[in-house]
Amino acid sequence: MRPGILVAVLSAAGIGVSLMQTLIIPLIPELPKLLDASASDSSWAITATLLTAAVATPVFGRLGDMYGPKPMLVACAVLLTAGSLVAATTSSLIPFVLGRGLQGLALPIIPLGLSVLRASVPAARVGTATGLMSASLGVGGALGLPLSAAIAEQFSWHALFWFAAALGVAALLLFAFMVPSVPATSSDRLDPLGAVLLAAGLVTLLIGITKGQSWGWTSPTTLGLFVASLVIFAVSVTWQLCVESPIVDLRTTVRLPVLADDDGGGWLDRSAYAMCCRIDAAGAMALGELADEFQIDVPTVSRHVAPLLRAGMATGTGHVGKDQALRFCLTPMGRDRLHRQHGRTVAGPVRG
Repeated sequence: MRPGILVAVLSAAGIGVSLMQTLIIPLIPELPKLLDASASDSSWAITATLLTAAVATPVFGRLGDMYGPKPMLVACAVLLTAGSLVAATTSSLIPFVLGRGLQGLALPIIPLGLSVLRASVPAARVGTATGLMSASLGVGGALGLPLSAAIAEQFSWHALFWFAAALGVAALLLFAFMVPSVPATSSDRLDPLGAVLLAAGLVTLLIGITKGQSWGWTSPTTLGLFVASLVIFAVSVTWQLCVESPIVDLRTTVRLPVLADDDGGGWLDRSAYAMCCRIDAAGAMALGELADEFQIDVPTVSRHVAPLLRAGMATGTGHVGKDQALRFCLTPMGRDRLHRQHGRTVAGPVRG
């Protein structure tokens, strides 16, 4: 398959998955009436998706390493379709929350898609491809609000979830017939205890955060959840460092080359890249194009943004400082700096 088609397929799937996060927002004021439940109970329709997505992402990522990302992509599409169908065919609280939870299990499609791109796209185009895939998360979130509002206004609120089910079926077909098989990168086995500990820690933490305002931040329940989360995470970290095949490889995470580069700014440089991906979708794509042009990795490109980023944060300019730091990569000065550092000849302007 041509790389451009693969990028388009996976980016479209990423947009569809991110739609699930904002699909329900226009319904929030009406949920208690629609589900015949209290406002507090109805809010679980939102919380359930966040919880399952947080737990599923590391677990499905690990399974993708063990069995290849394509089977996991197909499984995520099946779960998305099943959850959408459950939500579309019920007006009761518990089945609806269950359906929303199943929808959250589809969020790993984005990191799994990135894994496919890294293995299938030529090295010279990996930066642009991953930038587009990362941008799909923001694009889907932005499209979700007006699209879901229009559907809910013109049709029954159940139509939102019939639409989501159709997206799930489309993603399933695309994954089955248009995504290439990528070999497994790990022969290790899944660590079930590590997965349970990680899930328990995330669930207790996120429930405390999402329900803290309604329950009271100093209520015994909220504080108990936070304390339980800390204890569970402490046990989880200990277990991850002792087991041979951890669900999250903390040993790699804490290695010096990962935490810092030779200039001591590695953490901030990677933070700059992360902010580019999550805050400015166009900027993420621009960084990818710049990395492709100089044949260097995106974190290396973002390293040259770090000094301006530090200045922007130090002066309290907030998002303006981050935006200026990103745009520095696209200026003649920034491009000249990359050229002097890496000895590459600038082929042409980078699109902003």
